Amino acid sequence: MPLSPRPTSKGSRSISSPPVWASRPQPSTDTSAVVKIYSASVTDARARLEGLAHAYLGFADHEPALWRLMFGSQAAAYRATAHPLARRNSYDYLPAALMGLHHCGVVSRAPDERDALFAWSAVHGTATLRAGRVPAALGPVSGLASDVADRVVRSLR
Repeated sequence: MPLSPRPTSKGSRSISSPPVWASRPQPSTDTSAVVKIYSASVTDARARLEGLAHAYLGFADHEPALWRLMFGSQAAAYRATAHPLARRNSYDYLPAALMGLHHCGVVSRAPDERDALFAWSAVHGTATLRAGRVPAALGPVSGLASDVADRVVRSLR
C-alpha cells in the first residue's frame, strides 16, 4: 500500500502509512516464516527480538549518514511520493517477533499494534539517542540491544 501525504493543521504535509500490524507474515503467502516464528523455543523467540534490536542499532552505528537520511526531515518528502519496495524491512519483522514471544509463552497476551509501536519506539529512540551521543545510550550495541529487548518483554507481561 503506497504512502500518501495528508494535510496537517498548519498546512504542511505529513505521511500516512499502513498500520504495522497489517504487515505481519500472512499464512497464505509466507507459511514457512510463520511456522518458524510460532514454533520457536522461548530462547529463540527472545533472541529474535534482541537480534532485531541489535541489527537496527548496528546499522545506525555503522551507517550514520544513511540512517539520518532515512529518518530525517527531508526523507518525509521522498516517502510521500515513493512506492514501497516489495522486500521486507526491519519494521515488518517486529510484529512477528512479538507474536512469537506470545506463542512461546514468554508473554501471556497477544501483542497488538500499540505494543509494536512501543517496541519500535524503544529501539528507534535508543538509536536516536546514540546518534545524539547521550551517555546512557553509548554502551556496546550487544548489551544495549539485550537491555532494550528485556524492557520490551517486561512491558508486555
